[in-house]
Amino acid sequence: MELEKSLIILKAASDKSRLFIINALLEEPQYVEKLSQRLNLAKSTVSFHLKKLEAAEIVSKEKQQYYTLYHINEHLFEMPLKMMFDFKNRDKENQVKRLADYRQKILNIFIKDNRLIKLPAQNKKKEIILEFFAALFTPDKHYSEKEVNHYILEFFDDYCLIRRLLIDYQFMTRKNGQYTLTKDFGKSSFPIIKNKGNKMDNKAKRKAIINEYKNKKPSAWGIFQIKNCKTGKIFIDATNRLDTIYNRHKAELKFKTHWNKSLLKDWQEFGEQNFSFEILDQIDPKKVVGTNHTKHLKEHLEIWLEKVKEKDRY
Repeated sequence: MELEKSLIILKAASDKSRLFIINALLEEPQYVEKLSQRLNLAKSTVSFHLKKLEAAEIVSKEKQQYYTLYHINEHLFEMPLKMMFDFKNRDKENQVKRLADYRQKILNIFIKDNRLIKLPAQNKKKEIILEFFAALFTPDKHYSEKEVNHYILEFFDDYCLIRRLLIDYQFMTRKNGQYTLTKDFGKSSFPIIKNKGNKMDNKAKRKAIINEYKNKKPSAWGIFQIKNCKTGKIFIDATNRLDTIYNRHKAELKFKTHWNKSLLKDWQEFGEQNFSFEILDQIDPKKVVGTNHTKHLKEHLEIWLEKVKEKDRY
């Protein structure tokens, strides 16, 4: 259906009295006089509304002796409602272009020399950046966590944060340690930003980062704290990645995505320079024989939490 036709029908039906007339005519064809009596409307008012409905081809009329009989155009009401909105959108190409231009603008702002310089705070912009990362992967293919980290590291150092956000924003799913795209985000839709600097230098930097990650030994599990040097309050938590956990928390605090709102508020007020990071306890999972490692870690966390009064903790 054409847009103009849809507008005419919708405008004609957007009146309470006309809706009552349509409702009455759905039961049976009727004369103006009968509709006037039934709806308690003047004949002139009924005639006025019927002309509007007739112009929109919602109703039709036929002469019967001295009277004019009005009836519903059944074909219009047998048509799926979807057809009313399934018109040819002549502005569609412009709409698509405007969205593509906006997306490219965001990419150009936050990605420089093929590296993400920071993660946007606004969800809409953040989703565009995450779509960019999602487009690096192939649909229907399963990736290990190491492979996902490898792809992310090409564009951003904090692979833990991006990997988690890809899950949180439902760009990817994780099952049994395997990561899969939720849908095809299309690599062609997200061209890699052209490198304005020295391509060889940047390529070498990325390779060095990836090699550093590959050669990094697994970190011990343990308990850590982030302390506010101004107020003395501390944030205590457990992790199975002591080597990367502080960078992750710093990124979440910097990008205002941290779940602990009290810590986030103080971080914004006092600044990173007034916070310190300390490992309180290290645990070697290999030495925890016959025990659920996660449970063992939680028990250690409870012990450390009991050492600090609740009012002094975030």
